[in-house]
Amino acid sequence: MGIIVQKYGGNLVKDKESLLKVANNIIKSYNKGNKVVVVVSAQGNTTDNLTDKIKEITNSPIKREVDVILSSGEQVTIGLLSIILNDLGYPSVSFTGSQAGIYTDNNYTNANIVNINTKKLQDVLKENKIAIVAGFQGISDKSHITTLGRGGSDTTATFLAGFLNADSCEIYKDTQFIYTADPKFIKNAIKHYYLSYDQMFLLSHAGAKVLCDKCINFAKTKNVIIEIKSVETGLTGTIISDIDCNNNLKIIGITKKAINLKKDKITIVLNTNNINNEKAEYIIKTVLSNDIKYNLFKQNDIISFDIEKEKSYDIMNTLHNIFVKG
Repeated sequence: MGIIVQKYGGNLVKDKESLLKVANNIIKSYNKGNKVVVVVSAQGNTTDNLTDKIKEITNSPIKREVDVILSSGEQVTIGLLSIILNDLGYPSVSFTGSQAGIYTDNNYTNANIVNINTKKLQDVLKENKIAIVAGFQGISDKSHITTLGRGGSDTTATFLAGFLNADSCEIYKDTQFIYTADPKFIKNAIKHYYLSYDQMFLLSHAGAKVLCDKCINFAKTKNVIIEIKSVETGLTGTIISDIDCNNNLKIIGITKKAINLKKDKITIVLNTNNINNEKAEYIIKTVLSNDIKYNLFKQNDIISFDIEKEKSYDIMNTLHNIFVKG
């Protein structure tokens, strides 16, 4: 078997029970003869809590120091997970971003990976040990800690898979599939079993928060196969690759967005490719009643607008049926 890179997000490693579930999932892959590299995020809301601590001190922190603080969350996770695996009888070694040889530019809080020296990881894999790597972080050419911004752990996993020539990059999420809309809001959202890199990039650019743009661009360049998987079942949901999918795929992205402290609103992002933009705008305005305040934002084939949460569900379902289900 080959090298498998697995990534687990913050909600999947939030406590002891979650860590044990992740450890058992890793062990299943290891027992199949795979060489396993695991990338993890900080536990639960750790990064948000660390950000709040910074805000308690100042509203204009030095970004270098922000990265020093925010990177600490992932280091706790790698240590805990490695301890659990070793206690279960499966040898593992934890690595911070710098120890894993992840080199970035000097763009603090939103750094870009420029190179990965995989020697230390390769040495551990040759010893049949599991490598546990802190996501979301690296080290600059000035030997300063850096963080990678939104989706940083996904970025770490994707880049590691590329530099290690891994057989696949498994991204474990709360949901097994990427949908045409957030299934929490749209009950008849459609599952994507396969997506091309370009389609996934468009989804990400249109508001879907499954994977960030950096991941998709790099995956396409290195032909990294990305599998969205469920830790509950271990099954693969959506596969992202160079597959030639339907180029006329219609996409709707729906996400919660806090506009201010008093009101929650919903941001709806529509991809109107292959639909006349003026016609799409007319349909949207027709669906929205006169008493709903909104502002349309247009960029190429992307149209987005904000509406109040309590007035949004019927509208979202209607638009999903028009633009996606047809």
